[in-house]
Amino acid sequence: MKPEIAENCNHRTRMGRFGMSVLSPVLRGIVRGGVVVLDSPELLVEGTVVEVKPAPLEFTPEERQEFEAWDGLSSEAFKMIEDLERQERNASG
Repeated sequence: MKPEIAENCNHRTRMGRFGMSVLSPVLRGIVRGGVVVLDSPELLVEGTVVEVKPAPLEFTPEERQEFEAWDGLSSEAFKMIEDLERQERNASG
């Protein structure tokens, strides 16, 4: 049987060998005053234990390009450090 998806979240259920099992739903929300406020709180029963994982940040193409440039510079800097260490070992050895 194909997994069913609830309308208000990515809550998936599937029929397994021993009946229906429930996979963890993905619920969206926002932090307000240090508290996570869900878009659809009615989807959870009072007392439900949850885990919160921040959503990935959205970046513009320009920001991504800048991060890639910094990553490239970091790689070059590490290579320079490794080369200097190698030169020092060769000079002392």
